[in-house]
Amino acid sequence: MKANFKIVTIPISTPDDLVNELNQFVQTHQIIKISKDLVKENEQTCWCFLIEYLSGSEAKNQSKPKSKIDYREVLSPEDFTLYAQIRDWRKKTAEKEGVALYSVLTNEQMARIAEDKINSIEQLKNVDGIGEQRIKKYAGDIINILKKFVDEKNNREKNKKQVS
Repeated sequence: MKANFKIVTIPISTPDDLVNELNQFVQTHQIIKISKDLVKENEQTCWCFLIEYLSGSEAKNQSKPKSKIDYREVLSPEDFTLYAQIRDWRKKTAEKEGVALYSVLTNEQMARIAEDKINSIEQLKNVDGIGEQRIKKYAGDIINILKKFVDEKNNREKNKKQVS
């Protein structure tokens, strides 16, 4: 697999046609990763995008993506609420690190964590695909999300009992 790169610079006060051109490019190519930075160039502020993509036969030769799973349908409402919280954290973390979402956690890993209420490093080690690097980088955040979720759930249940 040979990746191609495209650099696109768009001034902040740009006409929509440049943005539309970028959107068209992204929609017609198999994107691997997009990095963006706000830069100042000749007294003008611009967004600078580095787009890594596959084109033509390279993109066609890639295996077809798996059919998407709608975790709202697969998980219980409670588990999906936790999944959504983990997903929000993953998005912020990936943006901050400038990496793809799946580099932090895959959807399947998040679903397993939410469903099994995994709240320890030992339990995280048993999730397929979560190795030492992810444990070192993300275990604390994941465990905190789980603990906060369980605490909030317990508080809601406690409040319900007091009202009854």
